[in-house]
Amino acid sequence: MGAHPLFLVGLVFSLAAFISMKFPPKKINGIYGYRTARSMKSQENWDIAQRYSSRLMLKQGLGMLAIGGLLIALPLTEEVSAVISVALLIISVIVLFVQTEKKLK
Repeated sequence: MGAHPLFLVGLVFSLAAFISMKFPPKKINGIYGYRTARSMKSQENWDIAQRYSSRLMLKQGLGMLAIGGLLIALPLTEEVSAVISVALLIISVIVLFVQTEKKLK
């Protein structure tokens, strides 16, 4: 059996966060970075959103890596494993947006 899907999602989250931290978008744009109406309202909001969301996404990615690594050892069916992975991914994305928007208020 290969890596748990949540482990792979955590790897992608961590990698995306690392890239965003190393090469944050300097100017407001519609292509790259944390893009919401509030984050794009001013350059100050943009800069705060990029820093905050990248750090939070890295924490979430590392958490998913750890949980995915633990789940591989459990005797779960593929269906249960998929449900856990999707649920944690959805929760992570919601938390990322809610917390970052809260920070921008």
